[in-house]
Amino acid sequence: MNYTRDYWNGVFDKDFEIALNGARNLVPEDNINPQAFGVLVEMTYQMGEDGVGNFKNAIKHLKAKEYSKASDQLLYNYDDNGVMIGWTNWHKQTPDRANEKANILSSLNIQ
Repeated sequence: MNYTRDYWNGVFDKDFEIALNGARNLVPEDNINPQAFGVLVEMTYQMGEDGVGNFKNAIKHLKAKEYSKASDQLLYNYDDNGVMIGWTNWHKQTPDRANEKANILSSLNIQ
């Protein structure tokens, strides 16, 4: 079966809408920097709302506008004492993407 460009654009639009609404469920877009919200939407597009929802500390820091702290939480796992214990699965599986998004977040506290 041959799919048209319009078909694939429709698939993308539907998937993007799901990601956008999922990101809004995690952190209302009016409450954070637009670039930080863009990172959240991209992550939700890749991993789904439930997958991104597992980044509980990152979401907590996004809501508090603590973007550098959120950035660290995207890349590294910490124990209950706050000691880094390794990379997140997202960072292990897609390191270039994870680093790019973390860098965007960490740059927001510098501006």
